[in-house]
Amino acid sequence: MGEESNQASLLSADSPFARLPDHLLIEIFIRVPIVEWGQLSCVNKYWANLFREDCLWHAALIRCFPLAGQ
Repeated sequence: MGEESNQASLLSADSPFARLPDHLLIEIFIRVPIVEWGQLSCVNKYWANLFREDCLWHAALIRCFPLAGQ
């Protein structure tokens, strides 16, 4: 039951994660291994939409392959 309340507080509108701007969420997400992105996108609909955006994939590509941004 404690774990469920922790998950609910992570997803609530007044959660610190809910107030983070997109560019900070993207900076966090690109540091998570790509194989875990599917699980992250299931956390909430907003995060799932971020994983559909080109800016996240572009940032991840540049992080993995710095010369790709030139």
